[in-house]
Amino acid sequence: MNLRRLIRCYGWLVLLSLLTGGAVSAYYAKRDPALFEASATVVVGPSERAGSYEAALRSLDTVSRRNVMATYAQIPSSRTAREGVLQELNFSRERSAGYGVRTFILPDTNVLRITVKGADPQRASEFANALVRQSRKIILGIYGGIITFDILDEAAIPKAPVDPEVERKTALGALCGLILGSGVVFLIVRFRSRSMHTGTEDIRKKQGLHPCVGQNA
Repeated sequence: MNLRRLIRCYGWLVLLSLLTGGAVSAYYAKRDPALFEASATVVVGPSERAGSYEAALRSLDTVSRRNVMATYAQIPSSRTAREGVLQELNFSRERSAGYGVRTFILPDTNVLRITVKGADPQRASEFANALVRQSRKIILGIYGGIITFDILDEAAIPKAPVDPEVERKTALGALCGLILGSGVVFLIVRFRSRSMHTGTEDIRKKQGLHPCVGQNA
């Protein structure tokens, strides 16, 4: 079956699958609750207590190591830091359960970005800033003030939600529908092709069925 005939016969099926996939994905995406994301950034480095200039350079080299920064990145999402935030902000466990925490190391820097995502934009920003303070307290307690954990940018109150991403989910749903519809068409054409070889196709043509049932010789 040539491409033109294939489109004429089964294009509606592919289009229907595409539209259905996009519409269903958009419907469920819009039902998801809006989530806001607040981010604070901090700089990790040697403090003035390092002593001499050479000692400060050695401390900076230690801080810059990937495994050391990766260790610092785990502290904001730790249970200890979260417990400190709950006490500082007087949040209940149930109230804070819906707030997720992620920490990123900015490439080739000693900068950490602490991100909190939740349903309330103001609480998300408060949570992020409190996490910075609690993380700083934990790090200073562990390293005895040799390492600094200074705020570069406090978390501002986000104005627009980051989820649900209706456009992206709709596009993905439409793409899945397109793939599914194309797969169904492929199976139909393959089945018709096999039936032609058994002589069934000729019988159907003689019976005057729709041209899409047959196949060009």
